[in-house]
Amino acid sequence: MRNILIILALLCFINLFAYEWTEIIPGDHDVNDVIFTPEIFAATSQGILIQETGGWQLHSTNLPVLQLKKISEAELIFIMGNGSWSDGVYKYNLETAEHQVLEYTPWPNFIYFCENDNHYYVGFEQGLLTSEDGETWNEVEYFNMNTCLAMITYGNNYIVSSDYVYYSYNSGVDWQQTETCFPFSAFAVREEVEPIFLGIFPGSSYSSGLYSSENGGANWEVVFWEMYLTDILWLFNNMTFVSFADEDEVEPGVVSYYFEDESFTYYNTGLPEATVNRLTFNPLVNCLNVVACSSQGAYMLTGFGTNTGAEIVPVLQEVQIYPNPFNPETTIHYNVQQATNVKIDVYNQNGQKVITLVNDYKPAGGHTVLWQGKDNQGNSVASGVYFCKLQAAQEVTFKKMLLLH
Repeated sequence: MRNILIILALLCFINLFAYEWTEIIPGDHDVNDVIFTPEIFAATSQGILIQETGGWQLHSTNLPVLQLKKISEAELIFIMGNGSWSDGVYKYNLETAEHQVLEYTPWPNFIYFCENDNHYYVGFEQGLLTSEDGETWNEVEYFNMNTCLAMITYGNNYIVSSDYVYYSYNSGVDWQQTETCFPFSAFAVREEVEPIFLGIFPGSSYSSGLYSSENGGANWEVVFWEMYLTDILWLFNNMTFVSFADEDEVEPGVVSYYFEDESFTYYNTGLPEATVNRLTFNPLVNCLNVVACSSQGAYMLTGFGTNTGAEIVPVLQEVQIYPNPFNPETTIHYNVQQATNVKIDVYNQNGQKVITLVNDYKPAGGHTVLWQGKDNQGNSVASGVYFCKLQAAQEVTFKKMLLLH
């Protein structure tokens, strides 16, 4: 174990010129979660995977383990299930290598530790449980018989995703329901002057994507639309990472999103082409890192956000839309620093694709494309806000447009 931590630490110093993925858990394991204590424990589809001298030891559970927490030097708690009668919250004893059920919960979705009240929470198909010690569990009455999908807290501000998103400003004493929102599967919080909550709506609907709330969960606005998102992780320096499933319509893997310029950077070279189930990080190494738990192992990303002394020049530059607002047409100007395939799509406010303007290989240099306010069938679209999505190489940028009739 000590040798593994030393190797991970060295990566933070030698990997200064390009990002790199390092395998933490072998690729023959479907990994749903991993924790560093400093021992490494992983929740997998086969059971709990434990790093021991000489290799990995699998504690089989006969059901997929979805998430886990360490509650003492000798004990873990975890959730497992796939719709069976044995779904629930369990305890694993590291000394006896045995596990036992604490509470049966059909289709458990998450286990969350709240630093504000020092309680554990478990969301499942029929409600929300809470525990002070991780062993004795009680129902949160407000969510009785409601499926709870995800949870996040920041101080006294609690947010739970169910059929709608619910928020509390007094540590869960009183709850309120949002009116215009979708059930989110994962949350994060940007720790700005005031916290900004982030949530992902998964799947392949027109509304799938990343959303944000600047008033504690009361109202949510779309940041960008994208299908098959699986998780979200916020790091300091305003770095937000999202992950994708392995589906035909999207590229699986990990992407960073920058709010300042609404751009994406892909970090998929060196990562298996597999569904990323969860994003986390290793707090025990002294560098920025992201850990991707995937259907083919777990991997740690390092070497991003470092000062190498050389400026990294984006491929996609000088994106401008003029006029904006416009009627009846506008011109999109962009510059690519190298020859690459470029794709430009226009979406409406509901996340529906209106038209593909460009999907072609472009030489380096400046280019323009005209949008005449029509869809792919040549029909004029209604007045309103539209989003221009530009993709070049591994970069994606969104720009907002306003059409006025």
